Amino acid sequence: EYPVFKTDFGTFGIIICFDVYYPEVVRNLKKNGAELIFFSSAFEAGSMLNATAWNNRVFLASSVRKDTPTIIDPQGHTIKRKDDTSPVLCYGIELDTIFMTIDGNMNRFEAIKKKYGNEVNIDIRWPEENAFLSSLSKKRTAKQIAGEFKIEFLDDYLKKSSDLMHRSNKE
Repeated sequence: EYPVFKTDFGTFGIIICFDVYYPEVVRNLKKNGAELIFFSSAFEAGSMLNATAWNNRVFLASSVRKDTPTIIDPQGHTIKRKDDTSPVLCYGIELDTIFMTIDGNMNRFEAIKKKYGNEVNIDIRWPEENAFLSSLSKKRTAKQIAGEFKIEFLDDYLKKSSDLMHRSNKE
């Protein structure tokens, strides 16, 4: 069983120590609705955490014994790491975010910004050629905006590509 916890700020899952070695743990937490994974451990896990966030397209926050907590975005980029100025790590992340490919979506970004202006954030990441769409408004969610503009989520894009690859291998 892979429980997730629904809170006022979002849905999260928890992994500990060697869970990071088993991709199915985080995969199942995401499938159960986790938007953010908390990692508590005696070891830092290094780039395995970045890969875990990227492979599952989730935010990941670590709390480790060596006093180097980290927050990682769904593209596997470390967005905040504790420094020596504070005993804790605080950083706001926008969980109302969708992760999308730019392939087939790029031409829609300008129309979204034109309609919603400062109510949305579109963060294009190069060289990965993916993007985040975040709603900064209480009026509508990122998923609602994506639906309105027929934005294809990265997970859906990858599933479609995988299905095509498997179908062509059978022929």
